[in-house]
Amino acid sequence: MRECAECRAELARERSLRAALLLPAEHAPDVELGLQRLARRLDQADVRPVAAPAPRRGLPRAFGMVLAGVGLVELLALAALLLAGARLVMPAAESPSPLPAYRTLSEAGAPDSARVRVRLRLVFDGSRPVGEFQALLRARGLVIVDGPSETGVWSLGFGREEHDADAVAKALRAVPGVMFAEPVGLPK
Repeated sequence: MRECAECRAELARERSLRAALLLPAEHAPDVELGLQRLARRLDQADVRPVAAPAPRRGLPRAFGMVLAGVGLVELLALAALLLAGARLVMPAAESPSPLPAYRTLSEAGAPDSARVRVRLRLVFDGSRPVGEFQALLRARGLVIVDGPSETGVWSLGFGREEHDADAVAKALRAVPGVMFAEPVGLPK
């Protein structure tokens, strides 16, 4: 403060502002008058670009550079510790297992349940419990191949053994909650 006139002027402005903020409400400054003065000053202001003040030299800048250097060294040390810790947890001989390959249902190597042929189309009353639907399918050896579609149609196939699709569809139609059951015509 002793060496910087700008700093002393700024401190004086801050103290003046603090004193104004501490005044009781009846002694508050006239806001409208202040805005008018500000508008006049802005209108009269010279519109020349202001040159940036020259950077101050001395202890504060050097101190900031030292702090930045210390922070960088600490960051590098932390990174080294993290890498060393990762090597302890996962030795180099063990590499992480690769992600399993994504397989589509139509792929040749797809699981057996994915290669089940669609044999029936079924529409089940959606207000019925899901467990009832699952029990119905299990009891007849059916598995879900696809669905439901946008219209609520399920595509079903036979799990382990083939059954007569016509007979199963006829039996399903008699079950409460089954709204539609038809065999799918298979190519010959």
